[in-house]
Amino acid sequence: MPVSEIAELKPDLIIVNFWMPEGYGSEMCNDLKIDESTKNIPIILLSSVNKSVLIDECKTDHVIYKPFDLDVFLEIVEKLLGE
Repeated sequence: MPVSEIAELKPDLIIVNFWMPEGYGSEMCNDLKIDESTKNIPIILLSSVNKSVLIDECKTDHVIYKPFDLDVFLEIVEKLLGE
């Protein structure tokens, strides 16, 4: 989904998978974090790859490695949303 479409939706939180059909989720995170209309939206990157250079250089608020514990995931979501 293009950054412009995400900006129009104005989500409270964005969850991106590292492996995406049209590239890497880390690229999408970086695009979202440099765009003025989306840079303040918290982003969680989901990945089954540990310690990839692309993840290390990713501008995201949190990386969660698969498989993950649902309770931990929800705790991170609540923290990012300020709840």
